[in-house]
Amino acid sequence: MKIKKSPLKQFYAKFNDCLSFFQHTKIISQNTNKRQFTIEGTLSDSSLSRTYEIRVEYSGLTSRSPKIYILNLQTDVPLSQIPHVYGVNDDYIQICLTYPAYVEYRKENVFSESFFLWTVEWLVFFELFEITNTWFGNGIHLEVKKNENENN
Repeated sequence: MKIKKSPLKQFYAKFNDCLSFFQHTKIISQNTNKRQFTIEGTLSDSSLSRTYEIRVEYSGLTSRSPKIYILNLQTDVPLSQIPHVYGVNDDYIQICLTYPAYVEYRKENVFSESFFLWTVEWLVFFELFEITNTWFGNGIHLEVKKNENENN
């Protein structure tokens, strides 16, 4: 018989998963009652050419996927031309890791076994895009919400 974790235990498991996955982690906000947190940290991997600043926003009371942002992205590619993102502005891009209609995310998912690996994969595809101007990742590319003040 499989014992189901309580929502609060799931929340703390995801919270601790974030703290252990990223380097230089800082807690931006945490609300245990609402089962929400925002964490920022740096991500480097042997498959990546540089270190990235990442923000994770999670809410355990919704069925939505966590939001993953790349902060202060240093690139020669105009931000408005980066594919496979949900939103872009001068400070961050919200990367697209799942297509909501496909229900690729479930609350039971362990972040380090899904979202964090998908984030590294997205960054590999991004670095290839910087070189080739071709997006090698699969999936559906949605219309991007762009900041009207974007200068890139």
